[in-house]
Amino acid sequence: MNTKKAGVTLIELIIVLSVIGICLSAAALTLSGGGNTGIVNALKTLQSDMRGARHLSINESVYTRISFDNINHGYFIQKRVGTQYELVESVKLKGVKVEVVSSPNKMISFTERGTPSSACTITLSSKSHIGKITVNVGSGRVKITEISKK
Repeated sequence: MNTKKAGVTLIELIIVLSVIGICLSAAALTLSGGGNTGIVNALKTLQSDMRGARHLSINESVYTRISFDNINHGYFIQKRVGTQYELVESVKLKGVKVEVVSSPNKMISFTERGTPSSACTITLSSKSHIGKITVNVGSGRVKITEISKK
């Protein structure tokens, strides 16, 4: 005789409700983002690349620099080999413009110890938002400091 009863256990019900809750919250975040995802992605990409350039300086004991291109709205990551700089990566920002770079020659350099040449603020803008990244001269910390509507 089979005594198995058909039905749903409490654990199964909790798992299903948890999955539905996660899906609904992800959908709500996507819908409420409302146009700032482009600027956020660009800021996070730039922040990651700046940290990567700093780590490259430390790991390979070389000078690295990031040069910003306001015309083509992107930047170049370069490392010094001998007396020349060679291109490591070229990045073009999609849907985002490089507005202001508050450092000499629109570039930020990292020494072989990872310290930046100067403090710097980079301002990016999309159609609806403005975002800023700052580089601390003492620690070399790269931080997204502002995201706001225009």
